[in-house]
Amino acid sequence: MITLKFFVQAEDLYLLMKTKGYTHIRVYQGDTETGTFSEITTSETRIPLQIGILSYDFVVDVLEDTKWFEYSFGNDTIESIVSPPFRRQLGDPTKVGYTFANYSAPLGSFGRVLTADDMRYTYLWGIDLVSTNAEYSVWLDAQSDALVRSAAEDFEKHLNIDIYRRKYKTKPGAGDKKVQVWMEGDESIYTDEEFPYDFDPDTWMNFGFMQLRHFPVITVSRARLVGPTETGILNLLDWMRVEKKVGQLHYFPRNQMVYGPLLGGYGTALLWQMKRYPQGFEVDYETGYESADRVPSDLRDMIGKWAACKMLNVIGDGLLPGFASQSVSLDGLSESFSSTQSATNAYFGARISMYKRDIEEWLQKNKYKYGGIPLGFVRGT
Repeated sequence: MITLKFFVQAEDLYLLMKTKGYTHIRVYQGDTETGTFSEITTSETRIPLQIGILSYDFVVDVLEDTKWFEYSFGNDTIESIVSPPFRRQLGDPTKVGYTFANYSAPLGSFGRVLTADDMRYTYLWGIDLVSTNAEYSVWLDAQSDALVRSAAEDFEKHLNIDIYRRKYKTKPGAGDKKVQVWMEGDESIYTDEEFPYDFDPDTWMNFGFMQLRHFPVITVSRARLVGPTETGILNLLDWMRVEKKVGQLHYFPRNQMVYGPLLGGYGTALLWQMKRYPQGFEVDYETGYESADRVPSDLRDMIGKWAACKMLNVIGDGLLPGFASQSVSLDGLSESFSSTQSATNAYFGARISMYKRDIEEWLQKNKYKYGGIPLGFVRGT
């Protein structure tokens, strides 16, 4: 049994009831997100709208996450556009984020690793995001978004992985367009240029092994072997096996050729000569997580804590700049105030220290889980 929660803004409620003439909320249920939905409320159980009431509950006798729901506003003859399908709607929709189980990355874009409300109500709970300067008193959501992205990029560098989705293209053509942020639906766009990989007979003999520079890998769209004169030799997509997590490729034919990637015209001659040459492989591929929804929860948590440290450093100075202690005395009455702030300690130093300790402990246990184990060779004496 679950409780669906519906929230209405005050100005919207007045518009719905007075202008549109809507009197109730209808609820629909379906087995799948894209399947058929049927109304589960009746003329007697439809949720009545009331002026001044902004929160409405509806109890459904099903297990959580087993059904999909939609809702609409209306009266006995008409209804509004039906909402998008959802599994559950918990918390105030004016607070949107993974914390409140009501945020999903928009289709076609990566989305946010953490929303401004996630930062405000989870990692900065109890802290007023205001400053002593009235002109700049309000902390904007855009500031939170920027620092969350900065924190995620710091983890990308430290773990040597891609978190935000990227598209790497080797030798982009005249019609290709470089963009700052990945987007879906346009094959000509790319976010980063990838340089060709050198041909090495030793790794080629090892089932065509290749270590990509960036990972985790989502998909590989182009892979080919070219000769020293940049003449195409083999299209390797059909031969490719991908270890997505660590960004490793193996090229080995899927037909009846028993010697693996050692045969085929010009390629065979090169292999028998056993010559290394630069820029022998051209690979186009996408990396990172498919969307912000796919970022693992423990990694997301660490990004939130590191972003909070960045925010607290800024907020501390804005809320109480430069004060370590202050005292006031008047006619025998005195008042004093001391903070943890000093030349080497921020105003929110205790929370910053706690978050940094959590991050350090997490990195010790999980660095190789996400970044992979470094490969090396040991030579005997």
